[in-house]
Formats: sequence, C-alpha cells, structure tokens
Amino acid sequence: HVYLSDYPGATAAVALYNLAGSRIYAKDSPVREGETGMDMSGYPNGVYILNVRLNGELRSYKIVKK
Repeated sequence: HVYLSDYPGATAAVALYNLAGSRIYAKDSPVREGETGMDMSGYPNGVYILNVRLNGELRSYKIVKK
C-alpha cells in the first residue's frame, strides 16, 4: 500500500512499470483511509517502479518484490 494521508477521498492514477520501462499495470484507484494500493501477488519477484499521480502531482516509488 502507498500512504497518501494528505489526500483522503481522492482518486489516484496508479501505474506499475518493470525495469525495462514497460507498463504492466494501470488503474485509477480510490484513496481510502489515506492509502491506496494494488495486489502484486501475481507478479514475479523483481524490481518495479510504481507511479502514483494525484492532483497533478507525480510520486514514484521503487518496489522490490521478494
């Protein structure tokens, strides 16, 4: 989960990329109780980049799935 306590009740555009730069997931996700997220159980272990766009602001997170 990504914590977005500054934006309760908003909708975030969430996109997941592999290290080759290919977008492998994209969805508009509601921010509930200050957080949003996605289920990564179907993805192989590795390193991913998660982009979260909210109110015109882009935040990027490095995700390491083990």
